[in-house]
Amino acid sequence: VASIRRRLSDGDFRVGDRVYVEVEASVLVGAEAAPQSTVNVRDTLTVLQGSRINVRGIGEVSLVGVLRSELQSRVSAAVNEVLLDARTSTRPLVRLAVLGAVARPGYFAI
Repeated sequence: VASIRRRLSDGDFRVGDRVYVEVEASVLVGAEAAPQSTVNVRDTLTVLQGSRINVRGIGEVSLVGVLRSELQSRVSAAVNEVLLDARTSTRPLVRLAVLGAVARPGYFAI
């Protein structure tokens, strides 16, 4: 029970975890009705100290108390505070260790 409570309060993300984020939005420039600029962010971000990620052009998004299943809604909410009608896609990555007699041993985020 204590483990479940800790997971719900702290969330699933730890310092060093990786998250893939895509953001697409059209931004109006001036008083014209047609979109003048497009924001495209496609990046793999590292979870920083304090369980947060820094999305370029958006700012910091806190992941404290966020479960893997809630990542999409948390990042979308943060992006929509800055950009209207933005399309956001996220994927938490998993670290995989490949060790032994292989061509490229090491840790990989998949």
